[in-house]
Amino acid sequence: MNKKEYYRVKFDIVGATPLVFNKYLPSNGNPRQPSVQYLEENFHLKAHTDKKGIMQIPGPSIRNCIYASFLNNRKYKNLVRDGLLCVKDFVSLGVRAKKAERFTMVLMTNRIAVKRNYPMLKNWRGKVELLVDEKIPSSVLEEHIRQAGIFQGLLHMRPAVNGPCGRFEVRNYRVEK
Repeated sequence: MNKKEYYRVKFDIVGATPLVFNKYLPSNGNPRQPSVQYLEENFHLKAHTDKKGIMQIPGPSIRNCIYASFLNNRKYKNLVRDGLLCVKDFVSLGVRAKKAERFTMVLMTNRIAVKRNYPMLKNWRGKVELLVDEKIPSSVLEEHIRQAGIFQGLLHMRPAVNGPCGRFEVRNYRVEK
């Protein structure tokens, strides 16, 4: 059996547009949903955070963003699907969820307007580290990561779902063998 060889890619992502979070809030077995007032006051609970309350982006979200930019590339699509891994489970943004701004959106459900609040970061940045199959050229990967930041985006209301948020720029791209 052939052992796969990988190389590491490290880069910084810097927000070009605000980042909006929408983490699922489990009911913990409670059949009653939290009150509207509770959710309005505690909108920051919808952000992905660590135990200290620092906001973070899930690693699979970054991986899926990059993979989506390869969907029209027949040559590398399957290689990227199987040979791209985000080293850390979460990419820290270094900002506490309590400092997030409120992003309010009105949704139409069954002809009724419902106001929803989400945590939003206007200025954000993080350090990403990937393990990449050696069959994927680093120049091709870099180009697609940059395209993913422009056309795919991250998290809630990203460009891939016709939203204006979650775009990012790639800085300090470097490859380590």
